[in-house]
Amino acid sequence: MHYLSHHVFERKALTFAEAIHKMTVSVAEHFDIKGRGFIRPGFYADIAVFDPEILRATDTFTMPETYAQAARWVAVNGELVVDNGGHAHQLPGRFLPRAS
Repeated sequence: MHYLSHHVFERKALTFAEAIHKMTVSVAEHFDIKGRGFIRPGFYADIAVFDPEILRATDTFTMPETYAQAARWVAVNGELVVDNGGHAHQLPGRFLPRAS
């Protein structure tokens, strides 16, 4: 989330869409991670819904010990892990194999 706050809100070096693309599609393509980076049928549903105004006010890079308050809902592999800002006690993620 710091990436968005820093590059979009503070420096104004990227648009919101450019920053999201760099954080999702570009990473998946760079590491050749299949089924991620897009919201498409058959892809893993990794989705974060956040409030940009809260993000701007609570940048986690400058306050690293605080919970990411801007992330109101987060789904990993299609399962809700953050529900209305609170942890949903689900752990659907897994380690991805290191590229060879």
